[in-house]
Amino acid sequence: MDVVLSEAEAAGAHVNRPASDRFWGERSGCFVDPENNAWEVAYNPNATFDEKGAMLK
Repeated sequence: MDVVLSEAEAAGAHVNRPASDRFWGERSGCFVDPENNAWEVAYNPNATFDEKGAMLK
């Protein structure tokens, strides 16, 4: 997740919220791309996924 923010910044994005640990156990950060689209990237170490890649509850 941290790598995604670094790569986005290297490609011209503005990181407006650096990666940080969130109180609910996730790690996330935000950036705005060169076309002014806002993005959030997140990593949840407790997430589980089914065989198709969908996140399970």
